[in-house]
Amino acid sequence: MVGNPTKVQAVYDKIAHQHAQYREAKKAAVRRAAKATWKHMSADTAFIVSVVAFVIAIVYTVVTIFTH
Repeated sequence: MVGNPTKVQAVYDKIAHQHAQYREAKKAAVRRAAKATWKHMSADTAFIVSVVAFVIAIVYTVVTIFTH
């Protein structure tokens, strides 16, 4: 039995819309948590974390370039 294509498309669209909302909510929650964490850090700790993140990004980029 084949379903009505418009109904199938409507269900698909609804699921896709809900998934997009979920992704946006998850991104917003991560952003809020990161901001809250960053605010409570001291300036020295924040600097160290940013330097470590920068070094990790560079290492990842170099490894990606050489392995692909």
